[in-house]
Amino acid sequence: MDDQQHAVEQHITALRRYAYVLVGDTTEADDMVQECLTRALSKVRVWRQIRNVRAFLFTIMHNL
Repeated sequence: MDDQQHAVEQHITALRRYAYVLVGDTTEADDMVQECLTRALSKVRVWRQIRNVRAFLFTIMHNL
């Protein structure tokens, strides 16, 4: 789990910027990031198949 957590943590700042661009409100953007991270971490069992964690996270964010 530590490897997955570290892989996610390094993209949080970029996710926050992207979420802010999408919604234009920092509170709403933080909520979107929280939901994105919740969804990503709930799928840890399929992480071996994911080659690009950044793309995976941004896809989740975009779909939110």
